[in-house]
Amino acid sequence: MMKKHITIFLFILLVLTSFAFVSAKQDPQVIIGTEEGISIIYPQWPNIKLGQHYYFFVHAYNETDGVLLTNTTTDCYFHIHNLTGEYVFDNELIYNSTTESYEYYMSPAGFTKLGIFSYLISCNHSNHYAGTVSGLFEVTTDGEAPKTNTGTADIAILIFILAIAFGLFACATKKDWSESSEYVNLIARKAFLVLGIYFMVLNTVMVATIADNSGIPLTGELYAIMEILGWAGYLAMAFFVVKTLFDTLGLWKADKHRERFGE
Repeated sequence: MMKKHITIFLFILLVLTSFAFVSAKQDPQVIIGTEEGISIIYPQWPNIKLGQHYYFFVHAYNETDGVLLTNTTTDCYFHIHNLTGEYVFDNELIYNSTTESYEYYMSPAGFTKLGIFSYLISCNHSNHYAGTVSGLFEVTTDGEAPKTNTGTADIAILIFILAIAFGLFACATKKDWSESSEYVNLIARKAFLVLGIYFMVLNTVMVATIADNSGIPLTGELYAIMEILGWAGYLAMAFFVVKTLFDTLGLWKADKHRERFGE
């Protein structure tokens, strides 16, 4: 009886072992699939000049086979946001069959404020797969990366130029530069005045440079005001140069009149 039980036990153990061995030898289940997507290639722009136009363009490729995509199957869109998340620009990119790229021309009016902006480029295929890229760029006064310095040297130069300007204006108020020649007095006063205005215009440029180097954002409105002040300074210099010519001509006529009448 005991041998019968042992035989049955060994038979069951053999069956279980064989089943486990067969199960272990089965190949694992493999799920094969294809991943489709769009690879977007584009020139990256870390810095853009304030008030400068810009051409955006991208190339779109199928990630599976590397085939260049066109507008027959794919549409691409371009978005720009400011630091508060608001849309600055949102439009579809136009496909150019000559360059085989998606493009858009941004006019100078598109970049009127300094600061950091985020962009998102998205392309959608008619077969319901897509691709996106995103990043950041900064609008600066000169299109270059902001310089990191304390601005101490710049401020010292600003004060120095300002002192020179006030000194020139003070010299322009002096009437008697020459006791014998009214021409020298007139030309000297006007020359000091024009030079003083020039140094004040130079100070305006220095203020913008210091603000940029120090990371102080200048809005488009302030930048426009500084541009206006600069042009006003140049016009004032031109006016005083012309006025000096007419005043000199007036002195010459007065001298001729005195000579004629023996005064």
